[in-house]
Amino acid sequence: MPHKEISSETSIFAAVDDIVANQYALIRNPENVICGIVTTSDLSQEFRRLGEPFLLLGEIENYIRRMIKDKYTLDDLKEARDPTGQIRSTKY
Repeated sequence: MPHKEISSETSIFAAVDDIVANQYALIRNPENVICGIVTTSDLSQEFRRLGEPFLLLGEIENYIRRMIKDKYTLDDLKEARDPTGQIRSTKY
C-alpha cells in the first residue's frame, strides 16, 4: 500500500480521515522534504489532550447535579444567585 503524504501546512482536522485510513501520514514541509510522521496513536493522544478538560467539566457538572438534586427548589437556586448576574434560561 502506498504511503500518504500531507503538507505541513495542512490542518490536522483536514488530515484526520487520511491518517485514519492509512494509519499514518508522512509530513512534507514547504521545502518539499519529509519532516515527520503522524500516526493514529498521535491523533488519539491529541484528542485526549484537547478533550479531557471538557470531559472533566461534564463529570463535575453531573456530580454537582446529583449532589443538589431534590435538595433545592428552582426558587432556592434563583434566590442564591448573584443579583448582578445575567438571567439565564432554566431550560435544559
